[in-house]
Amino acid sequence: MNEVSHPKVELDIEALIRDHFDPDWGSPYWLSRASSLSFDPLEDVHSLTDLIRFGPFPEEDLRTHPASSFVPAKFHAMIPEFIYSETGGTTGKAKGVYFSPSEFRAGFVDPFLKVCDEIGWPRGEKWLFLGPTGPHIIGRVLGPICREMDSPPPFRVDFDPRWSLRLTDRSTAKARYLEHIVEQGLHLIDKEGPRVLFGSPNVLQKLGEGMPESSRSAILAVHYGGTALSPELYRVFREELFPEAIHLSGYGNSLVGVAFEAGVSPEDRLVYFPSSDRHQIRLIPLGEESLEERLRGQVIEGETGQVVVSRLDSTLFIPNLVERDMAGSVYAPDASGRLDWSPFGIYNPRPISEGISPQGALY
Repeated sequence: MNEVSHPKVELDIEALIRDHFDPDWGSPYWLSRASSLSFDPLEDVHSLTDLIRFGPFPEEDLRTHPASSFVPAKFHAMIPEFIYSETGGTTGKAKGVYFSPSEFRAGFVDPFLKVCDEIGWPRGEKWLFLGPTGPHIIGRVLGPICREMDSPPPFRVDFDPRWSLRLTDRSTAKARYLEHIVEQGLHLIDKEGPRVLFGSPNVLQKLGEGMPESSRSAILAVHYGGTALSPELYRVFREELFPEAIHLSGYGNSLVGVAFEAGVSPEDRLVYFPSSDRHQIRLIPLGEESLEERLRGQVIEGETGQVVVSRLDSTLFIPNLVERDMAGSVYAPDASGRLDWSPFGIYNPRPISEGISPQGALY
């Protein structure tokens, strides 16, 4: 079996480190942390493997430090052009970061368009989006995608995940809130006739169950994001709820970007691949050891580990953000090669078992 490791990339790690640690125009956050590191990033970090030396990224800092403090000073004059993104607050108070326009496209828009071309996603159709419209970046993604797919502006039903999280599971209040979202979606389907859907699996499942068979058969494509999607539920969507549609699932977060399926996944797996050098995904062993120890470990193909992501952008450097999920490792050059994506991917990500402190958030 193949060992899962970082794919070969063209990213200039040394230039990235200079951007963030230059004494005169580096990022205020990293310059303030530099003295507490046990190494000199400018002298000792030359490759992706060296990023392990930073240890697990302190997630709490993304909640408490201003987003601008992570941006190198040389880019501060450009911040008015940047896009601000926050997480849904699933693991605590929301975390917020900036994306430059090009990083926003590389993280969320371009990989989606690329895989859509590969799988024959319908162009020129009306979209219905049921999800957060802001400040989560997912609400900013759909506008440029629709424009480039020759589609009109999307119809939207705003779903506030932070409010939903405050409602007790299986409570009347939570059920009524979901019903409120679905009712708005059904009205737009009846009135406007969108043929492409985008939302979280639980909302789309309730929506599909409330649609007549003729409306479900008219749906041409469905994109899933927001929470983990199991292969079992994916089969229900593909075979029962929306049998005429093309289906595409994404896995990622609002801080880094999204990894997409490279075409249709096998029946028992949902497989995701990072699409660019700036978005790194690796798996570390599960176990009782410290995160620092586990970050140095490897997970072989087919085995399960904890998800760790890194964002390696000129305007934001987040090494080793430990996610709240576990996933299986996969090496599939045939699946990802035609898209020129990394052949090292993950499959079936899902919430990690109890006993390990999870971090991070889903797209």
